[in-house]
Amino acid sequence: MHVMVTQRPGESDTESFAGLLLRHRGRTGLTQRELAARLGTSRRAVQDWESGVYYPSAERLQALILVLLESGGLTVGREIAEAHDLWAAALREAPRMHPPFDQAWFTGLLAARAAAPPAPAGDVLQAIPAAAPAAGAVERDQDWGEAPDVHGFVDRAEELATFRGWELGERCRLVAVLGMGGIGKTALAARLAQDVAPTFPRLYWRSLRDALPTSAWLAGAIGFLSDQRVVPPEGEAARLAVLLQLLRERPGLLVLDNFETLLEPGQREGRYRAGYAGYGRLLQAIGEGRHRSCLVLTSREAPPELAVLGGSAVRTLQLGGLGVAEGQVLLADKQLSGDEEDWADLVFRFGGNGLALKVVGESIREVFGGDLGAFLEESGAGTVFGGTRRLLAEQLERSSALEQDVLRVLAVAREPVTLAELLAALGPRVGRGAVLEAVEALRRRSLIERAETAGPAAFTLQSVVLEYVTDRLVEDVADEITRGRPRQLVAQPLIKAQAKDYVRQTQERLIGEPVLRHLQAERGDGGAEQLLLALLEGWRDRPHVEQGYGPGNVVNLLRLSRGDLCRLDLARLVLRQAYLAGVEAQDASLAGAYLSEAVLAEAFNFPLSVALSGDAASLVAGTAAGEVWLWRVADRTPLLAVQGHTGPVHGVAVS
Repeated sequence: MHVMVTQRPGESDTESFAGLLLRHRGRTGLTQRELAARLGTSRRAVQDWESGVYYPSAERLQALILVLLESGGLTVGREIAEAHDLWAAALREAPRMHPPFDQAWFTGLLAARAAAPPAPAGDVLQAIPAAAPAAGAVERDQDWGEAPDVHGFVDRAEELATFRGWELGERCRLVAVLGMGGIGKTALAARLAQDVAPTFPRLYWRSLRDALPTSAWLAGAIGFLSDQRVVPPEGEAARLAVLLQLLRERPGLLVLDNFETLLEPGQREGRYRAGYAGYGRLLQAIGEGRHRSCLVLTSREAPPELAVLGGSAVRTLQLGGLGVAEGQVLLADKQLSGDEEDWADLVFRFGGNGLALKVVGESIREVFGGDLGAFLEESGAGTVFGGTRRLLAEQLERSSALEQDVLRVLAVAREPVTLAELLAALGPRVGRGAVLEAVEALRRRSLIERAETAGPAAFTLQSVVLEYVTDRLVEDVADEITRGRPRQLVAQPLIKAQAKDYVRQTQERLIGEPVLRHLQAERGDGGAEQLLLALLEGWRDRPHVEQGYGPGNVVNLLRLSRGDLCRLDLARLVLRQAYLAGVEAQDASLAGAYLSEAVLAEAFNFPLSVALSGDAASLVAGTAAGEVWLWRVADRTPLLAVQGHTGPVHGVAVS
């Protein structure tokens, strides 16, 4: 088969970074998902690189070139030239890309490949030369991920001293910080990490509240600990072996926050959710292995491995509530007044739970003028153990409409959100000043917290608040659908098609599926689907602004409910944030539909020309960005993606 491509005269023949990457990935045979897994990044990141929206950092680009080299994406005999061209394209197009191509590093890679036979997974470190970082790049020895800002951390002197003794004196390999939600496990772990970080060459923090797959976590840890010089091998067992070797040679402090999200709720024996038992093998390997590294985890319940891992190298820190003195320090900025008995009563009622005390402390300040005695008398003599959700309900009722919108945006995002991203999510009608005021008000009431990020300030929800706001969102959306008056469905996406895969899957599990369960409990399976289809019919042909995210949300719900979109009439609808990759949709109509921020099988630019082979077995498309895509018609499999120039492709032909 021969494909002919036509470009208009005068268009540039300088190949873009996106075009080069598409061509090199096409040679490897890797899908975007497979390439992302080997890099320890998201599929969305690869899509953004291949569409020219964003560019990798110098470190990530080195890792990308290494993967392309190892996977056959660079032409034999032209590896240096092609790697240089890819780097030069990034330098030319990315505004923040400054380090030049390190030819000595790449020459070393080629020399190592030529001199040594393929190494087994356990010897992968010896197969990769110790390359110098790109010129001008700053060595990353700490990656704090989603760790919270611990400014204003309260005391916990005894717990901190205990941990320092375990880590610095006994050289613990595994420490579990356990306690109820809101008790302060994450804040303590962040403070612990800050205290002992100088004793470790590497620090790597990741939150698991969105249930990051074991293989993806291993890939990210391997990339970070090796300065992106080791390509994570295929398979979880091989990646675990490489990680252990790295930890022996380059000691690091690893933190896994919110470990309880990996465990099945309501199981007394501590059983892992389907697909997450690999984390148990990780804990066992680190707890039993010989190395100088340490893994700290926080969890509301103990992982089952702690019961069988013994000795001084594995420790458990059961975190209790704050004492009276610590409670007073925590609430010092609320300027509350009361005698010692009042303070003791307040701390006792809330079990020393730091989150509950901060939430109720703001209410006491605003409603009772800071008078502890008046609050205690008004609220009666009973304790409020387990009443954190009631406190949160009161806080939400007292929040402004904009503040509630901010909370819902953060609940769906599930990862730290910058102010710019928050403004974009809330829409152009909301001013920057109003959003800043809302964020500050929510921070003052301890409903949101600032994440410890290296870039712009980012905000997220404390885990207990996240759970509560998510549950409220699910109930509100289900009620709106039942009554046929959708507001939240139109205002924001419930499932973000272009989020990282594991985040999207968490949105499906904790938002989409619970909404469906509410509807099915109310109307049955058939009735729930009819409610959703009626909403689509009501939106059809309406202005885009009136449809908002509604049709896209409903399509995602139908996909989760039915498993396919076959025979659905989606004509003349606005489908924003619809996830359509790998979804069967035979006989579905998209005539006149508008797709935005959606995900299809593979990302490509707007097609300007198409051609079908004579035997109708292959389809070719030329795009506005100069790409040429080839698909097998029978199963819609993309076979080839190349780019010969950056100008639009106005004609293609197949012979």
